[in-house]
Amino acid sequence: MDETEKDWVKNPTIKQLSYVIILWVVSIEFIIISITDKFTKSFIQNDQYIMYLLILGSTLTVIYMIRNYFKNKKINQH
Repeated sequence: MDETEKDWVKNPTIKQLSYVIILWVVSIEFIIISITDKFTKSFIQNDQYIMYLLILGSTLTVIYMIRNYFKNKKINQH
């Protein structure tokens, strides 16, 4: 792998991070609407484990990207 090529998850720009956060929010909204059948059922259901794992996995990935953005921003300022 070329060193000039950067991994967008480990070294996100503000533009990439913004796109990921917007996509994450929209996706989580769609998943919640799907789980709750347009908010007519409870969010906590026993048969929706896969959806909960999707929410957890995507949330952890977004947190990881935000942490990497601020870590790289701090390193680049010095």
